[in-house]
Amino acid sequence: MKKFYTIFTLLLLGLVGFTSQAVTVTLQCMSYWDKLEVRDGGAEGSLIELTGEQSTITVENSLYILLNDDELILSTVSYSWYTAQIENNACTIPVESLADDMYVSVTVQAPKYVTFNVPDPSLVTIKKGQYANGEFELTKGANRLKLGQYDGVYIEVKDRENMRLTRVYRVSDNKSYEVKNFRECAMYSYDMNDGDLFGYLVVPASEFSAPSFRLRVDNPANARISVDYNTVEGLAANEWKDMEMSGAQANVSISHVNYGTDIFSVKKNGVEQSGSYGSYYFSALEGDEIDVKVDFPDEDYKVTVATDPAENIGFITAVTLNGENIGNWQDEMTIHCGNKLKFTMNKDMYMLKGIKVNGVDQDITYVYDSWEFKAVENADIVFVAEKKPTYTLPLTVDNASAVVAKLNYKVVSLVDGLNTIEYTTDANSFQIEPSFGATIDKVEVMMDGELLVATGQYNLYLDPSVTSMDVTATPLVKDKRFVVYFSYDDTDLYYFDFFRQNDPARVKYTNAQGYSVVDFGSTENPFALGWYPRNLALGYLNGEPVEQGQYGGFELNFEDGDVFKLFDDKEPQTYTATLVVDGDRNFDVVKDIIVPVEDLSQPVSGLEGTAITFMPHPEHTLDVYVKKADAPAALADTDKGIKVEAGEDGLYTVVLDGDMTITAGDEAKNGVESVAVSIGARNTDVYTVTGMLVLRNATAAQLNALPAGIYIVGGTKYIRK
Repeated sequence: MKKFYTIFTLLLLGLVGFTSQAVTVTLQCMSYWDKLEVRDGGAEGSLIELTGEQSTITVENSLYILLNDDELILSTVSYSWYTAQIENNACTIPVESLADDMYVSVTVQAPKYVTFNVPDPSLVTIKKGQYANGEFELTKGANRLKLGQYDGVYIEVKDRENMRLTRVYRVSDNKSYEVKNFRECAMYSYDMNDGDLFGYLVVPASEFSAPSFRLRVDNPANARISVDYNTVEGLAANEWKDMEMSGAQANVSISHVNYGTDIFSVKKNGVEQSGSYGSYYFSALEGDEIDVKVDFPDEDYKVTVATDPAENIGFITAVTLNGENIGNWQDEMTIHCGNKLKFTMNKDMYMLKGIKVNGVDQDITYVYDSWEFKAVENADIVFVAEKKPTYTLPLTVDNASAVVAKLNYKVVSLVDGLNTIEYTTDANSFQIEPSFGATIDKVEVMMDGELLVATGQYNLYLDPSVTSMDVTATPLVKDKRFVVYFSYDDTDLYYFDFFRQNDPARVKYTNAQGYSVVDFGSTENPFALGWYPRNLALGYLNGEPVEQGQYGGFELNFEDGDVFKLFDDKEPQTYTATLVVDGDRNFDVVKDIIVPVEDLSQPVSGLEGTAITFMPHPEHTLDVYVKKADAPAALADTDKGIKVEAGEDGLYTVVLDGDMTITAGDEAKNGVESVAVSIGARNTDVYTVTGMLVLRNATAAQLNALPAGIYIVGGTKYIRK
């Protein structure tokens, strides 16, 4: 075990000589371990016997490892975070670099052999990669090179001033490798195979003429163009310029001078190139013509879309124009210059064979589930798609709104009753889940003639043995209400989220200042509120403070009739309203929109901003007055205080912003027409104040049977006591 010494001990050891402490390590070699020679103390040290792929060994002086096979390669020897230096298939690790229980991992590889034809060894250097130390010894003719599994090859001309490396290629398929600056070429392991034969061409600089391509730009001042990472200058508007290349191909980059600004068109040899966020990257070969148009003309183009064959039109599932859905995309479209169409494709049921624009094949190498087209000309777009062999599953759902079906993790639209699910042999993962707040009561699956019954979420892999499926579900019932009240002004909030905590769809609710009523079902709990950057830390549920969560915000489980209030920074004051009934009580009172106030003989207390609402009974209107405890008497309309006017809904609302007395009684004039009578004569629909339909074509009898509350009937506020 390694020792840690005091400074005094180290000084003492320096005087008398230092002897290393022996360590016990595990030497691991997963292949060719029997080819290793392991010694303690260097090449002439004591031989250590290995017992298998993992051997526990003790080292006192240094660990020496030699691979005794010229046909294999000692690739790496690693210990802790370090890698040993390997020379001639051997390495040495000082014992001071090791520690007890350390793993020493040895990698041995079978070599890969490639052959280079070398006409003149004096002209080039070949190494195992650009930064390798040693060079291969080359002879005239065929040179067989030994490479490790991850070794590449780096070839360069020795006389860079007077010689040019023009080409490096594989003989079997004539594949060319990228030559940089006509001086060097890096060839990577993944692009070289055991047994490959390679050739190269070197010519005198005096006999060499660099290849070139042509470039034209309509507005050079607004274009940023580089070739092989060098900025292109000296371009004249709409004039071709020959671009000398530094290799067999050139890396071209084109974008607008203003980052993120799109440019109109980039064509190589007449074929429109695909850009990404306004930038274009591609390779140019000798003789290519690249035509760049920066400025967008004020033109409209005609665009048609079809599939080949035509009956496979279902391959395209959606089309958007600048992010907006297009419903009639199968008709000829008029698209303004530069606007973008995005096509979403069903590659579960179809195979994409090609995309043609005006008969020209587009590159589909990196096309997955969508493809984007920028309008730069009139275009006929054809998607060549082949439908895979398919099967169908009859799926019957009693309540589609309560069920989510997913084929290969993508949602399938359902209707009440019979649905036909189409699937392929390689696309058949099928899931049945309840929509948020709903319940899957029963799933009946007929498989191999046997009826299988389950409840809740159900997953299976479809094949022809599954002949039918029936799903019975109960939808979410929003039979409860709660109220939220937000005191803040959200102009300086980056975001404010109010949503159902466990809802994957993250359905959000209003975060408007003031009161909002939320209809909900108990299965929707919990609800969460979060915001940034202000500290809205003061939350009250039914008047009682609520603690924030661990990371800020609130998570709440609401009950029917709950009221949650959120205040910004300043702790709200609590005020009291004394209620006085002037005459008979022909009205109801609620606070916070939904909380009934039954006993008017008791003061009503609430946080500042609390709304107290007076609702006259049918055939009655009210006089409502507010007298604040600290208000000057001169401001009052009468000795009862300031008169409160009815709102458009016929209700009288007082905001609690101080201690006060509220007086309410019948208005001097009576005999207002009964809402119920006039409505009953012309059957109509009944809604809650939040817009939920209660009754359709209600009769007078049905209105009289409604629970106490406020309703909207025929566009008029109706109060049922």
